[in-house]
Amino acid sequence: MTRRTLTLAAAIALTAASTTASAQTCSVQPPTSPTTLTCAVNHHLTATVAKTAKLALSSASTQISSATGPTVADFEASEGAGVGTQVTGPVLTAKANTPYSVSFTYTSTFTSSTKSAADIAYSTNTVVGTCGATYASLPSTPAAQSMIASGAATASNQRQLCFRVKWTWTTDAPGSYTLPLTFNITAL
Repeated sequence: MTRRTLTLAAAIALTAASTTASAQTCSVQPPTSPTTLTCAVNHHLTATVAKTAKLALSSASTQISSATGPTVADFEASEGAGVGTQVTGPVLTAKANTPYSVSFTYTSTFTSSTKSAADIAYSTNTVVGTCGATYASLPSTPAAQSMIASGAATASNQRQLCFRVKWTWTTDAPGSYTLPLTFNITAL
């Protein structure tokens, strides 16, 4: 067998082997004269990457009053055009390998009371530990989603959540108050 025939046979064998999904092999026979022969097969690393996102809150709940309830000062801060009492909430952390948005939903009233969600305003700030200056009120009739963050793919986008709470002498009777908030991250 001549060297040209051997090279052609090896090329045909490699072509046939590279079109199959099974393991690939090749082999060469030394020619009658001492020459270096090379045999190679291809291998590919493949992956399918789906849209992936993660959302975390630094705590599961936020106490919106002192442990014993709102104080006289809390009620007075809400009178008239008062803005209410500022409360620092959890830190929200979003991670995504694609553009994303973070939103939340809520019910119209606190559980076990008639306190309205409209008594709550919220803000987000990119500086963790600092509340933002601008607050958005929760409507008494919940919107489908309230957008609080969005962006491009990120390894960590943190937002400080803060709340302003209005307390009303005539409607906020003694009792336990809970307003469930459901946070969602959407990979776009």
